[in-house]
Amino acid sequence: MNRKFLPLFILLAALFLGACSGSQAKEAALSGFTRISLDELPDGLGRGFPQALVAKSKQTAQEGKEAPDFAFVLEDGRGVALSDLRGKPVVLNFWASWCGPCRAEMPEFVALSQSRSDVVVLEVNVQENLNAIQPFVEEFNMTMPVIVDEDGNMEDLYPLRGLPTTIFVDPEGRVNTIYTGIMNGELLNMILDEIK
Repeated sequence: MNRKFLPLFILLAALFLGACSGSQAKEAALSGFTRISLDELPDGLGRGFPQALVAKSKQTAQEGKEAPDFAFVLEDGRGVALSDLRGKPVVLNFWASWCGPCRAEMPEFVALSQSRSDVVVLEVNVQENLNAIQPFVEEFNMTMPVIVDEDGNMEDLYPLRGLPTTIFVDPEGRVNTIYTGIMNGELLNMILDEIK
């Protein structure tokens, strides 16, 4: 090999190996659970209260970019990854039980999840335990998956400027809209109709 091309070869090799190891690390971080379909989550409130499983990543949610992947996993080790939901719009709503605006908008998300089978609604609770989450879920009859993120790991991928925050992911897995503040039904449906 010509010596003048050696630095270029080393640089390209390092970039290639770095890309491969990054991809493998991401896959390894989201392994360790048995993938199931969304329909296989248990019936009922909170759909089994799956726990957030977040891969360590430098990627954070940005409009127009691929949504950072994560999984939500039941106690028995079965779970679903966000990337498994491609083909339908996904609405990620971040909330807490102590948040007044979250309380005000929650009936809109419950109605959306019950009226539109063409949309996946995922409710992500931010840094609370089941003692705080369950009464809220019961009060609003939340039959969609309620993801428990007690340690706040989801904020590594989806930084929040406040609560509530709603993130719309298009059917191809890209972040379409990040909205902080109270959602109403008209706005929810307007954004969803634009991304289909």
